[in-house]
Amino acid sequence: MIITFSIIFIAIFLRYLLFSIILEKLVKKKNKIINKKRSKELIKFEIKQSCITSLVFALGMSHLFHLWQNNVLIFKSEFNLLSQLIVLLVFLFIHDTYYYFLHRAMHTKVLYNFTHKAHHRSITTSGYTAFSFNFIEAFFQLLPIYIMILVLPFNFITLVIALIFMSISGTMNHINYEFYPKWLQKFFIGAHHHSLHHKKFKVNYGLYFTFWDIVLKTEHKKSPTL
Repeated sequence: MIITFSIIFIAIFLRYLLFSIILEKLVKKKNKIINKKRSKELIKFEIKQSCITSLVFALGMSHLFHLWQNNVLIFKSEFNLLSQLIVLLVFLFIHDTYYYFLHRAMHTKVLYNFTHKAHHRSITTSGYTAFSFNFIEAFFQLLPIYIMILVLPFNFITLVIALIFMSISGTMNHINYEFYPKWLQKFFIGAHHHSLHHKKFKVNYGLYFTFWDIVLKTEHKKSPTL
């Protein structure tokens, strides 16, 4: 169990570093959304917090691996494109919905200091910010993923696609450079949308989609003062 946990932890943490480093290099000479230099101390802090998050996620994922070994967690053997596409979309919508309301809750005075404050130490974000949480927030970030892996009829390939999409999306949202074209930003959350959240704090709570921000009127669109 310890060996499994260690391997999964290393894989999760290296995934974080790999996605962050690659995307940071891709946008190094691009025009950033917020032109403000980030300190080395802040980057070190984000990497340290991401290490903590990786430990929490590794605990959950190693337990799921144990359940899979004991035939408690069973993946669908056949890959039906339509059914697995539906599973993927359900997973993303539920995750986005959960995160929106969790995120709003973590911005309340009661919860903010001991849940979300560490993440908001970064006002100007980067790829290294994406996984920078304290252990309490990391647990609540892991919780819906853990439950849905147990409950939804995933084929293993679909699960891998979902986890890769999560990694890319989270890093792109914090990279301080917009990859999405303007028409796509109406539906999907990108760097402009999430940079406004880190700058203005009480807006733009969504994870993948703008849906809940639009419906509940918490969306703040691109500002010329950003």
